[in-house]
Amino acid sequence: MVLLVFQTARPQTGGPPRTRIASASRIGGTLRVLHPDGRFAPRGAVELTALGGKLKIVSVHLKSSRGARGSRDCPNSHRREAMARALVSHLEPSRAQAAALVAGDFNFDPERSSHDLADDRLRDAGLACLRSRFYPRGAPSTYPGFKSTIDLAFFRPAAGIVATGFKVLTDASTDRWVSDHKPVVATLERP
Repeated sequence: MVLLVFQTARPQTGGPPRTRIASASRIGGTLRVLHPDGRFAPRGAVELTALGGKLKIVSVHLKSSRGARGSRDCPNSHRREAMARALVSHLEPSRAQAAALVAGDFNFDPERSSHDLADDRLRDAGLACLRSRFYPRGAPSTYPGFKSTIDLAFFRPAAGIVATGFKVLTDASTDRWVSDHKPVVATLERP
């Protein structure tokens, strides 16, 4: 099974595009919006529950922490960590019986932003960064405008489901009306 995660933008009359969260999957399931009010931060998330509840895929778009010099300089890093904690809390009840993939626009590169703890919270909950696993020497940029890899995937295996790939689609075109990010693909398999 393959999951393609991407950020989309929808044009508005007289204004810039509005960001939307999207994912595409070769398997079906139940899709629901995790509303932003409170727990899931200003942009919210979408969740696809598939394979009879054995797989939970959450697509996210976290608030940016760009320009921050440290946690005291960036209140967004605290909001981002709070969203990561909310995601962990949301996924915890299904930990034993469902694999979990959290993917999307994290708006920071963990290798460059040591003050941002969102990725640490996901790792503490057993979600491994697929970029680190499949690109141990560094992944191609997913956000060409700033030459950084901010579109990521974190995976926790369960129910025999394992991650067998993660790839940045470097040949994909970018357009501010569709997305100014390169999509990433996570490949999962089960016996």
